[in-house]
Amino acid sequence: MSATRAISLNKSPAVIVISIVAFIAFALAVGYEMYWNRYDQRPQVVKDQDALRAQVRTEPDDADAHLNLGWIYYEQGKKSAALRQYKQALSLDKEHIGAMYNIGLVQKDLKNYKEAEIQLKEVLNRAPNHELASYTLAQVYRESKQYAKAETQYREALKVAPSSANIIAELGLVYEARGRKVEAIKQYREALRFVPNLKEAQAGLKRLGK
Repeated sequence: MSATRAISLNKSPAVIVISIVAFIAFALAVGYEMYWNRYDQRPQVVKDQDALRAQVRTEPDDADAHLNLGWIYYEQGKKSAALRQYKQALSLDKEHIGAMYNIGLVQKDLKNYKEAEIQLKEVLNRAPNHELASYTLAQVYRESKQYAKAETQYREALKVAPSSANIIAELGLVYEARGRKVEAIKQYREALRFVPNLKEAQAGLKRLGK
């Protein structure tokens, strides 16, 4: 046997091992994609959360990745965790309207009304026709019992979205809280014209004997 042939035979077991390992790795990858992953029973929101967490780890300077992860937390009711992600997004992109709005929304939900007002006003300074910011700011005033400001802000929101049944009905709540029953009834009826089964408007009319 020649020296060259001997070396070739000596190397062959290593080549076989490497080939087997490569084949197993390939099979596992294909199996995961075509079989195991199809039967992953975790809720989609958990899968999305894990994917976004991985994206935030690999792309920590991506403001949108933080924003999207924050929204997943928000949908799960994890408001403080959501707020941290939104603030991180805004620190990475000072002009990010989505991050500004979502911070204001969470602050409202946490009843940090002053902080919510500041953030939502900033959104409206930059984007005066931002429907959600205008509506959420009106909610901030109503929930904090600043009814005069709430009435004004709901009217501003209606300029942007004149057929929004929710805005119309919540303006009715403001009138009701201020003892202006006739105007409240009018608003509730107007809201039902757009959404006939709107529970808030139906409940308002029932409270007022209509």
